[in-house]
Amino acid sequence: MALPAKIVHYLDDFLIILPLATTTDLNIYTTRFSQLCQVVGLSIKESKNEEETIASFGGIEMDTENMVIRLPQ
Repeated sequence: MALPAKIVHYLDDFLIILPLATTTDLNIYTTRFSQLCQVVGLSIKESKNEEETIASFGGIEMDTENMVIRLPQ
């Protein structure tokens, strides 16, 4: 069913936390997420991608290695 509207702008933030394992291949998840975004017509701002143990999301810094959250400096 088509809507009588056209999306001209959207706001989004996605947080995906994966289990820490030496066998986890981040490229698999990155590729799957990119494909999903292409299917639904969303673009990815590569500069916001953070693939580390410390990441900022919604103005909060999350440290998954030390299991703490804090406000960034």
